[in-house]
Amino acid sequence: MQQRPFTFCPGPYYVRLVDELHPLTYGLVGKMTRLLLKEEWATILGHSPDVADALIQTMILS
Repeated sequence: MQQRPFTFCPGPYYVRLVDELHPLTYGLVGKMTRLLLKEEWATILGHSPDVADALIQTMILS
């Protein structure tokens, strides 16, 4: 299945999105990608990464 190009409209949330995505890291577990746990991510940010989390969830193929 080919994924459509991803775009999003700029808006007042853009600065928060960039700030939330900045500390996000990933690692490999075998051949699978493991993102930073949301709890760890929230601790680094000082709040829940709701905007970035919503963006990431839109990219998950069902």
